[in-house]
Amino acid sequence: MYSEDHWLTYEEVRAITGYSAGLLLEYNAVINAVPTRWKTSGAARAFQPPTLTFHGQIIGTWTTSLVRSKLVRNKYKQPCAVNFWGNKYVGFYLTADIWALAFKCTPETRLRVLHFKITHNIYPTNILLRKMGVAENSNCSFCNVRDYIEHFFYNCIAVREMWAYIENELSKHAGSKVSLGEVDVMFGITTGYNAHIRKYLNAYILVGKMCISKYKYGQYHDLKLLFQHEMSLRKQRFQQLENDQQIEND
Repeated sequence: MYSEDHWLTYEEVRAITGYSAGLLLEYNAVINAVPTRWKTSGAARAFQPPTLTFHGQIIGTWTTSLVRSKLVRNKYKQPCAVNFWGNKYVGFYLTADIWALAFKCTPETRLRVLHFKITHNIYPTNILLRKMGVAENSNCSFCNVRDYIEHFFYNCIAVREMWAYIENELSKHAGSKVSLGEVDVMFGITTGYNAHIRKYLNAYILVGKMCISKYKYGQYHDLKLLFQHEMSLRKQRFQQLENDQQIEND
């Protein structure tokens, strides 16, 4: 570490020993272990420890949260669901608004997790359950067609009546006809209404999808009644959304 009247820099040590993953850590450990009086006595008085940087910033100024943030951002990889849904719906793209939709319209963890599973195409319909050895086949338990995730939540004959009911209820709230297409049900509504109305509509849709999940995997006999019950439990929450909208209008 000390040669020809000077302390070797990290670059000089690396040139001698060759690069290794732990070299920087080892170099700092040795330098920090050297007593200060050795570094400031005699010919070694000019010693200046090298300024070490990581991603262009001096290492000594980094915090653990900053390191974690930098590493996560640099490791970002586009989710497989982006291409999956883009191929299924021509011209469709999972925007930032869609990814964050559930977090903006509801505080319920259950509804947020449901939205996450649907957007990532990991919700366990019979297709996935068959691969896991849980279901006997990959077909819908109600209409015996391939149980794709969009079929599970939108196209299945067992859920069409409930979505017609929800469209009617949402039309009353929005003051105009609300028509829910497959993409609207799967990912929510991101355009066409002001922010407060969209928040209300999307929260409504999320509750509808949760009810479908409970109905198909539970012991319920009437999906519409189940939805009405779940909405009654959230009456205060939706009243607050209506109040927020009224304040915005005023």
